[in-house]
Amino acid sequence: VANKEGEWAGGNSSYGSTQSSHNVFLSQPDECVQELKSRIDNSIEEFLSAELKSVENMQQRAANKNNIEISDVKYEWYGWTVRMEGPDWNGLHIHPQTNYSGVYYINVPELPYPEGCIQFVNPHPIATAYGNGQPAGDFYPTKSGDLIIFPSWMSHLVMPYRGTDEKRYCLAFNVVVEKYWSEK
Repeated sequence: VANKEGEWAGGNSSYGSTQSSHNVFLSQPDECVQELKSRIDNSIEEFLSAELKSVENMQQRAANKNNIEISDVKYEWYGWTVRMEGPDWNGLHIHPQTNYSGVYYINVPELPYPEGCIQFVNPHPIATAYGNGQPAGDFYPTKSGDLIIFPSWMSHLVMPYRGTDEKRYCLAFNVVVEKYWSEK
């Protein structure tokens, strides 16, 4: 993830963390980077294939769109590296103008819960209302090698961490689906 120091910039939701330009990391010819890119691409296809089997998509198939396969789904994805250290964190945000987002954790220091966790916020409008029993969201601790894919409209944040000087690196990405269904 060795970007030149001048290539790092803060993102819109970053509080101390820095990120590379889109696809700077993924475009490196290094064999290890290209293998990671291939594995993420395979994971995206597995995820989209599972999406095709979801209840919502069964309704689409019932609407005269039969025999949908992953080969019918056209998509592109792009990513950027994120570097966090010390008290860095990412505030609540979504990823607009894309269908799915994800993060691959390259290096994650061991931290006490919930420091450094990604939190997905319950999208229900009254989820945080006092006394309603709805959880406001869930914290997911992560470790090096974890990969998470989620709908881009889902609000999320990354908790700050203070327990180490070790840097954390991840590859964040967006998936843009160009065509959901074939017209067979």
